[in-house]
Amino acid sequence: MLCSCGAGMVPLKPYLVQDVKTIEVAQIEAGNSLLVRRVNPLFLAMGSSGLMADAVVVANHAFRYEQHAGPVHQMCVTLFEKTLLQALAAQGFQANSSNKRFWDYFKGSQKSLRESTDGLLHIRLQQMGFWSKAVDDGYFPSLMVVVEMIDPVSRDVLYSDRFSMGIDLTSVKVIDVANGYSNILPLGQEFLPYENFNDLLEHADESRDDLLRVVSRAAHYISQSLRRPKTVPMEAGAPMLIKSMPEMPSSTRIDAYTRK
Repeated sequence: MLCSCGAGMVPLKPYLVQDVKTIEVAQIEAGNSLLVRRVNPLFLAMGSSGLMADAVVVANHAFRYEQHAGPVHQMCVTLFEKTLLQALAAQGFQANSSNKRFWDYFKGSQKSLRESTDGLLHIRLQQMGFWSKAVDDGYFPSLMVVVEMIDPVSRDVLYSDRFSMGIDLTSVKVIDVANGYSNILPLGQEFLPYENFNDLLEHADESRDDLLRVVSRAAHYISQSLRRPKTVPMEAGAPMLIKSMPEMPSSTRIDAYTRK
C-alpha cells in the first residue's frame, strides 16, 4: 500500500563516480495524481478490503484537494523540473531536457544525443502530497524522490539516491522494505502541521505553497548532491540536512493548533 514504482534493492551511490559536464534530464515520472494519506491501522488490519478502502479515500482526498487548490500535481512536476534545470546550471552543468521518457533515450534514433551527453538523469517523484502518520496526527507536505544518473553509452550508474521529506520514520522504514534504504531530509520547523483534511482544504493556498516549497528544496538538494565531494554514503536511515537552500516565502497560514 505504501509503495509505488519501487526501485530495485541495490546499493546507492549518492555521489558522482566520474566527471560529468553535460546532463540530459529525462521526463520526470510522478504518477497521475497527488497522494493525501493518513496512515490508519484499521485499514491495514482489514487486509485486501482495507487496502481498497484506503485507495478510495486517498483518491477522493486528492480529487477534492485539487478542486480547492488547483492542479497542484502538475504544478509540482513543472516546478521541480524548472528548479532542477536552473539549479544544475548554477552548479556549472550544461543541463537540458528534451521531455523524452527515460527509455526513449536508448532508441536508435537518439544515438547522437546519447553520445553528446555525459549523464542521463532519471527521476521519480513518489508519495508527493500530504502525509499524516496517525489518525490523531496532522498532515505535512510529503515527497519521496528516487534519482539516478546513468551513463547513456555504457549504462553504468554514475549516481543514485533515494530520499524522503515530510514522511515519518516508521512509514519510511515500511516503504524501504520494498525499495531499499532511503535518506530522510528534515522539513524544518517552519513547516507546521495541518490538523486534518478539512484544515488542508480551508488553507488550500497555504498548504499548496508549502508543498511547492518542499518540491523546490528537493530539486536543489539533488543539484547540490551532484557537486559534493566523493564520500562514503551515509548509514541507512541517517538524517541528512539540507544546507544553503534559498530562502522561500514563509506561509501566512495561522497554524490550526494556535488559531483562535
